Amino acid sequence: MLTVYGELDTLVVPSLQEADFAAPCDSGWQLEQLQCQGAPHEETTLWSLDEQVTWLRARLASEPLDAACTWSGPVCCSASPEDVCPARPPAGKEVE
Repeated sequence: MLTVYGELDTLVVPSLQEADFAAPCDSGWQLEQLQCQGAPHEETTLWSLDEQVTWLRARLASEPLDAACTWSGPVCCSASPEDVCPARPPAGKEVE
C-alpha cells in the first residue's frame, strides 16, 4: 500500500500518521510512504500523481517495494510548483 501525504497537510497530519505507520507493518503489511514537500492537503494528490502511477505500474509488474515500512521525510514531488521546489534536472540528468 502507498500512503501519500502533504508536508503542510492540516487534515491528515504527517507527524500524527508517522506514529501509526509501524502498526500495519508489524502485522505483516507492506507499506510505502511519500510526503510531498510544501504540499497542503488539497494539492498533494496532483503534485504526486506521476509517483503514484509509477508505484502502481511497478506493483502490477510484480516489482518489490523500494522502501517497505520505512518512514521518510518530505521530498519534492514531480509536479510540485517551482516556488516550492526549485527547478531540478529530469531524472537521470546531471546539473552542469
